[in-house]
Amino acid sequence: MLSINTNLSSLIVQSNLLNSTLGLNQAIERMTTGFKINGAKDNAAGYSISTSMSTKIGAYQVAEDNASMGLDMVSTASGTLEQISDRISRLRALTVQAQNGTYGSSSIDAIRQEADGITLEINRLMATAEYNGIKLFGENIQGPIINGKKVVLNEKGFMNEINPRDTSTMPAFKDVNLSQSITGGIYSISSPEELEKLLENSTRISGGEFVLAQDIDMSGIRINRGSGLVMQTTDSIVLDGNGHIISNLNDPLFGTLENSEIKNLGLENISVTKGVYSPVAVTANNTKFSNCWVTGVVTIANLGGTGGLVGSLVGDNSSVDNCWTDVNITNTFIGGGIAGHVNGGNTVISNCFVLGDVTGILAGGIIGNSSGSCIIENCYTEALVSSPEGDTITPALGVIGGNINNVTINNVTYNEDINPKMELYNIDNSSAVITLNIAKISNVIHDITLQVGIGSDTSSQITFSTAFSISGLSSDIENPNLLTTLDEILESLSNKQTELGSVQNRLESVLDEISIQYDNLVSSRSTIRDADIAEESSQYIKMQILQQASATLLATANQTPAIALQLL
Repeated sequence: MLSINTNLSSLIVQSNLLNSTLGLNQAIERMTTGFKINGAKDNAAGYSISTSMSTKIGAYQVAEDNASMGLDMVSTASGTLEQISDRISRLRALTVQAQNGTYGSSSIDAIRQEADGITLEINRLMATAEYNGIKLFGENIQGPIINGKKVVLNEKGFMNEINPRDTSTMPAFKDVNLSQSITGGIYSISSPEELEKLLENSTRISGGEFVLAQDIDMSGIRINRGSGLVMQTTDSIVLDGNGHIISNLNDPLFGTLENSEIKNLGLENISVTKGVYSPVAVTANNTKFSNCWVTGVVTIANLGGTGGLVGSLVGDNSSVDNCWTDVNITNTFIGGGIAGHVNGGNTVISNCFVLGDVTGILAGGIIGNSSGSCIIENCYTEALVSSPEGDTITPALGVIGGNINNVTINNVTYNEDINPKMELYNIDNSSAVITLNIAKISNVIHDITLQVGIGSDTSSQITFSTAFSISGLSSDIENPNLLTTLDEILESLSNKQTELGSVQNRLESVLDEISIQYDNLVSSRSTIRDADIAEESSQYIKMQILQQASATLLATANQTPAIALQLL
């Protein structure tokens, strides 16, 4: 049909001209960028895959740099140890020479002079060995140190190993009739309900031993002691955690403990936020705590004592031994990492360590306040102790906050690297008697972790230590024991060199692995995303020809309606 209004031929040519133009533009884009996928519209799945690959490729490039820097660090440490080893070998040779009886005093002086120089150089190498500002050599002391030894906890967090007691033959506390008071016996506790029964009825208990048979989760359970009964007294009991853990406790276990014992118990993730509370007991009178630990938070406002373990530790026979806390205590008046307030004739806190922080008016890393004689010995603290914000006049100190009266502090260690400005104690009582032996740990060499993979798990990391000690090194060449000391140092050097050599081998292996992974990823991404220029140039020519043909035919099609004029 010959028509003036509708030129079907022109419309067909226009459509094809548009398609050929779009194809031509796409070919130009691909040839100029080198990519056949320039946006998600080109290939949504391929775009997502190639983007993920690009992310991994970038991560592998950084991981390769990390491994290379780690290799340089280890090589630096190894090279320095080699220099130290050479000098110690020479010092040993001089020691052997000096202990031969054929040398006079002038010869010995000459040998000693060289030995002194070697010793000074070894110490200089140890002190100045660094990589990128990281000190390489020193003592590797991580975690609490008591009596010069690192504390090692068992798998459940206890300082002392525990031989679990058989609770299967013990009467279950859930079956006990509380119509009459309990004055003795041994009972097992296996559930939150049984523990709740014990704590809510402690006024009926004036004796007996209670042994945990398993871990107990107190999530969502609040101890109902009745109005005003939080300070109810529990007398002459033994609570043996038996190496088990009570978790998610929201209230103190006991109000007031009298003549009792708490042992082998872990309290995990406690959260005490109301009243005059502390995790295990508000007040403990003539009560002993041993082999216990507590973690969590205490956030309260009160005028009493708040501690990571116990609020007030009173009486002539109260003690805390082999216990540790990691409890962050805030918004309190008298606060301490172990006990808030101590008032006893012979109270002893020994072999304990504190990791959590304490904020309060009278706040201390171990105890907040002492109004009676107290001995703190063989303890460690790294607590950050502070006064409430804006309070600049009240004492908040590393070991004891204030009101010190007749206190002995012996073998207390703190980590200066963690808390370099910590003041340890303050004498604000004229009757105070302080006996001190306080040590600090500084220049601690910690383990180095290299991120040599692209993941967040441990398989993407390599951890090692460059820590090395030359303890006992001297230039006393006439001392026969020096040879033994030097042999021990040389053996340690050899072991450390072996350890570092193993790390070097691992890092070289990592670099090889990264290279393989990188090359394969780049190749795969190229297959998915890179344009085949030969193919695209052919497509370009094809679309260019089609575009030119369409333009020519469009001109012809546009003349078709004019034929209708010849019929008039």
